[in-house]
Amino acid sequence: MLTIKCTDSSSYVNRTKYNADIADLTIAFAREFNTAGEKLTKMLAGNKYMKIALYDNIKYISIVNDIIKEITKRNVKTLNIAGNGIYTLNRYGITQESINKLVYIVLYAVNEKYTISKIYTGGQTGVDLAGAIAGYKLGIDVEVTMPAGYKQRYVDRDVYSNEESIRNMIIEYSEKLE
Repeated sequence: MLTIKCTDSSSYVNRTKYNADIADLTIAFAREFNTAGEKLTKMLAGNKYMKIALYDNIKYISIVNDIIKEITKRNVKTLNIAGNGIYTLNRYGITQESINKLVYIVLYAVNEKYTISKIYTGGQTGVDLAGAIAGYKLGIDVEVTMPAGYKQRYVDRDVYSNEESIRNMIIEYSEKLE
């Protein structure tokens, strides 16, 4: 139900390509779509890309309806949840806890209407991690593929971890969701 692995490279490119290639649809939740990571995700996902802009006064029902429309049109079963890392979201006052809640609410509502069979994510702080947390909480099969060394970028530094720490982080955050 929760698979956590890393690539042979510490670059974000390999895991981004893997997730974009394997999923039926990449959904990018972001405040800034001009970051290197967002540009790469869009390029690698190609026509299997959907963006969700994270602005103030976000309308959950509108986001859910847009995602369901896209899933239905494309007969999507698997999602790659991607988007801004916490180092970007933090500039807008978005915490890990608040993005976890937003992604969970959206995926909960989507999954109620259209069953998601698997979620892929890159395990980065921010949206990637929120996708893994939401999927785990919802009982959806989740596969997290990270750069070598289980690298994550925080607000002020990169941190290398291990599978157990990442798993514990996902479980702990999921237990805080309601």
